[in-house]
Amino acid sequence: MGRSKRQRLEFRFYEIPQNEHVLALLGDAWRRVYGHDVQYMHFHNLMEIGVCHEGKGVLTLDGRDCPYTGGMIAVIPANCPHHTRSEGEDFWEYLYLDPAQILRELYPNNQKLQEEKLALFNRRAVLLGEEGAALTGAAREIIREMQRQDAYYRDVVRDLVKIFLLRLLRLNEEPGAEPQTERAARPQIQPALVYIQEQFRQDIRAEDLARQCGLSEPHFRRVFREYVDMSPIDYLNAVRIREACRMMDRRDCPMDLVAAECGFASVSSFTRNFKKHMGTTPYQWKLMREKHGSRLRDYSITLLRGWEET
Repeated sequence: MGRSKRQRLEFRFYEIPQNEHVLALLGDAWRRVYGHDVQYMHFHNLMEIGVCHEGKGVLTLDGRDCPYTGGMIAVIPANCPHHTRSEGEDFWEYLYLDPAQILRELYPNNQKLQEEKLALFNRRAVLLGEEGAALTGAAREIIREMQRQDAYYRDVVRDLVKIFLLRLLRLNEEPGAEPQTERAARPQIQPALVYIQEQFRQDIRAEDLARQCGLSEPHFRRVFREYVDMSPIDYLNAVRIREACRMMDRRDCPMDLVAAECGFASVSSFTRNFKKHMGTTPYQWKLMREKHGSRLRDYSITLLRGWEET
């Protein structure tokens, strides 16, 4: 019998807009039928908070089917494969955030504590009903603030995000709070994905990633491409380009500093990879951002070919 083909995964890359603590995907654009045109699972570079306002269906988390209905909330850490399949038209709204950024603000002088709490966030994905009322309430408040954008909304959202994450920590630290997803169902490449997110600034080779997964390098390369539809080094460089965009958007840095801090060996390597993923050079991209200002910052950056927000 031939070897069965592994299920493909899609990598969806999001960028949090400048000066914000969340990327919010809100409104009637997210009132739709989910999952009937795409059969494979996907994962994100950020934590996803999904609030289901209306509808019902099944949310697959790491291979485990979890029925959902309106009023439930899903909290899915970065790099966790998942898929939504609705019975009809649903209405979800989504928030994407970076827990590591918030932890740096909460515990600025304690890197060990930051790492411990981040591990708790990444411990499990949850789909909650009434037992998640506190999380749902905080998420709905964030959504309202992002919709209205009244005076000081950014400060309010920042504090609400901290409240949400602290409540999530409390939930994950409760006795008996075992992971709700099946760890065995996570792809073999999961340790490499986590390693890249944490160590992308370092000199990383495919053999280093293979070692994280306990695989030979040729086998790891083959498995990685089967799951993600891109090579390990392309994925690594996509993560580095994300950080480069963030740096250029938030401070005026020389390109050699951006390249070095994002893990590229030289400016020429940085420029070559940036153009491959973004379709333009870093210099042109930075000029475009400066020229068009906040209008461009309303958009997320998607690095994987073949996926667009609609």
